[in-house]
Amino acid sequence: MKITQVRSSSGHRIIIILCALTLLLLTHTPLQAMDNNQTRRTLSGISGVHVVVEDLRLEIEEAGLTRDNIHKLAQDKLRIAEISVLNEGQWAETAGNPWLYVYAHVMKRRMVEEDVYIFNISLELKQKVLLVRTQERTPVFATTWSKSILGKSGSLDDARMGIELCLEDFIEAFKSANGR
Repeated sequence: MKITQVRSSSGHRIIIILCALTLLLLTHTPLQAMDNNQTRRTLSGISGVHVVVEDLRLEIEEAGLTRDNIHKLAQDKLRIAEISVLNEGQWAETAGNPWLYVYAHVMKRRMVEEDVYIFNISLELKQKVLLVRTQERTPVFATTWSKSILGKSGSLDDARMGIELCLEDFIEAFKSANGR
């Protein structure tokens, strides 16, 4: 029996390694996506949300996807869907202090002679909850609904589209929980 060695370019090796790592991560690391009947019920009765957007890498902001753009996108989509966007004062006075946390971790990398954007978009509804296993009645913030998207693209617009898709999923979940 003769064994032959297959030679591969370094670009192909990188692709194979990245595919293997992605498969490993997807099969062994739970994605933070909680959108089901139980998590949707936690949205019931919420009158509105405060929007918080995490800072982005400087290179991504310079490429055109900015924290301010994402914040405006989120607020606009929520308002169009007739979901109240709370300012900090309104948020502080709202039961449960619900806030929508938008995290867009985007990196630009050179792969096989082209620039690509690798992104992990996460949208989480956080609110104060009480733990049933403790006697203490002090609420803590917890994520009660979330959605995540992991992707890779040659266009930064696809990361923006990932944010929009997560927002659309939140809006649909919010409306279904609140009979709209």
